[in-house]
This record gives sequence, C-alpha cells and structure tokens, in this order.
Amino acid sequence: MLTSEESLRGLNYIMLSSLFYKKVDLETIEKSKEIIEATLLCNIADKKVAEDLVNVMNSSQAEEKISELQVEFTNMFLLPGGVSPYESIYMGEEFRLKQEPWLEVKRFYYQCGFKLDESSHLLEDHISAELNFMSYLIEERDYNFKRLFFNNHIQQWVPRLLEDVKKCTNDIFYKKVADYATAFIKSEEILLT
Repeated sequence: MLTSEESLRGLNYIMLSSLFYKKVDLETIEKSKEIIEATLLCNIADKKVAEDLVNVMNSSQAEEKISELQVEFTNMFLLPGGVSPYESIYMGEEFRLKQEPWLEVKRFYYQCGFKLDESSHLLEDHISAELNFMSYLIEERDYNFKRLFFNNHIQQWVPRLLEDVKKCTNDIFYKKVADYATAFIKSEEILLT
C-alpha cells in the first residue's frame, strides 16, 4: 500500500500532466487546488510557491478568466512560436520531433508495461505523457525505474521547459504553474538522485 506522501506525489504528477495536456476548465482548477492544499499539509513542495498557485487559482475561476487561460494555452503550446513540450525538441540533435529521446522514452514505457491512452494523441515524449508515466511508476511501486526515468529524462529537460513556459507567457497563472512544477521537480530530485 502506498503512503499518503507517495500517493500525493503521484497525484501531483497527474495534476501537472493535466495542466500541460489540455486547456484548463473550472473542474481542472478545482481538482488541482485540492491536490496542492493536501500537498501543503505534507510539506512536499515549497509552501510559498504552493500558496501562490492556490491564490492564483482562486482568482482564475471566473468564466472570463477561464476563457483567457484557454487562449493562453493555445498560444503557448499549440501555435507556432510557443513552447514545444516534447523531450525530443530539448534533448535531440535537431529541433524536431521523434528523435532518439522519443525512442528511449518508448523503450521505458514498453519495459514497464505502460501504454498511453490512444485517444490522447500524444507522442510518448510529451511532457504530459512523461509526467503521467511517473505517476504510473509510483502506483506500480517501481522505484528503480522511477529513479532511472526521472534522472535520465525528467530532470534532464523539464526544468528548461518550465523556464521557457515562464518566458513565453505573460499570464500569472501559467507562470505560477511553472514555478510550482519547478519546486515539485526539485523535491523529487532530492528523493531520487
């Protein structure tokens, strides 16, 4: 059985995966706030960073603000000139998809029996897929693969992606999501390196 801290770490990976996967809606914000508030009780992430994100989420619940966040997500992750949330872009030899990092990630998934939901239409090295995989490894209690995947993949490129997110957006919501993700990755780094 997983401890509450392990479960919360898994939930944080799922939450961050969903925030980088699709445009936010009220339900996503509400669930994210619940996870962050529970995380605060266990001292998993930086308290100030977590509180800042909860405060921003509280002020982002108006329908008009949700629409603005959806436009910002599109501009940041889906349109040219935004951020490309794929490991191949950050770790490959060229600025393109489906390079060696993508193949390595696919091998990890295969070795662990992990399959992406086909309806997601994500490449295996998309940030959301990799964060979801980390949650899967926690659930499966596969700490060796978790450590290997974190050190060889997440830690190698996600911090740079998060810096790019902060540079690419003017919206405080996504800046605070990136700050929170950075703090969470640092807390994982302490455990896994």
